[in-house]
Amino acid sequence: MKKIMNQQRRAEEMKPEDIVKKLGRSITITQIRKLLTGINSIANKVKMFELANDGDVMSKEIVSEIEHLRIRFLYQAGRQNPVKKLERFASIDKKLKNINGSIKKFKEFNRFIEEIVAYHKYHWGES
Repeated sequence: MKKIMNQQRRAEEMKPEDIVKKLGRSITITQIRKLLTGINSIANKVKMFELANDGDVMSKEIVSEIEHLRIRFLYQAGRQNPVKKLERFASIDKKLKNINGSIKKFKEFNRFIEEIVAYHKYHWGES
């Protein structure tokens, strides 16, 4: 049990480039971009929400969309082993849960996934 907790802690501390190197060519850019596409759709709604509202708390509709994205990602992780590895190394599920309606945390998560895509493209090209 202690070993699993230490692995999870190390995964949470991994930087995007380290995650990509660990995954190697096992995951395709398309598999990662599916997640990024969902995030970008939500990011557009967050920007519109920010223009109309003050504060760091999202609307319930946006929070619901993030939860739906999380479920879709977990489904993909259950179907495709490379996506499951991405979840294990990057703690995507935990990061999505930790957003908890915070615009700031969502933007940090968005940037994190964009960095994973960029490093994957840099290290592995079109694979």
